[in-house]
This record gives sequence, C-alpha cells and structure tokens, in this order.
Amino acid sequence: MQLDVRDARPKSPDKESGLFVASVEKAFRVLDAISDAKTELGLSEIAARTGIGKSAAQRFLYTLHALGYLNQDNTSKGYRLSSKLLALSGSY
Repeated sequence: MQLDVRDARPKSPDKESGLFVASVEKAFRVLDAISDAKTELGLSEIAARTGIGKSAAQRFLYTLHALGYLNQDNTSKGYRLSSKLLALSGSY
C-alpha cells in the first residue's frame, strides 16, 4: 500500500515545536502568494499578501530567484514562478 503524501501532512502545524522551521514556512508563503496571483507581483505586493516585512520578503525573493525558483521581469521587476518548480512537482 502506497502512502498518499497529501494525507501525511499535518492539518495545522505545531509552530511551537522545536522542529518547525519558520523561515521555510515564510518561503512557502512567498511561493503561494505568487502562485495565487494572476500576474507578476512586485516586492510591496508580496510583502502585503504574505504579512512578511519588506526587508525579509526581499531576502526571500532574492534567494528564491538565485536558486531558480522565481523569474523576475527586468522592466517591471515583478516576480513569477519559474519552470524549475514544475521539476519539483513532476516527481509527485
């Protein structure tokens, strides 16, 4: 019998646990916000949608972009998900 990973996720994470990594949760909030958007989002929009301060949001965006998970438009400076995320989800 194969485990469905969607069922293995906790319904509400125990954020008080010493095992919980808040930075990872924030990075996924950034990815979720961009994923939910119909268009590219800028830094201020991402910070507002995620509830993360602009300085921290900028660091998450820089890191995710440097790792190849986000694309940034050179003109508008807006962010969108990259195709690299498809590679991650492809194994699912």
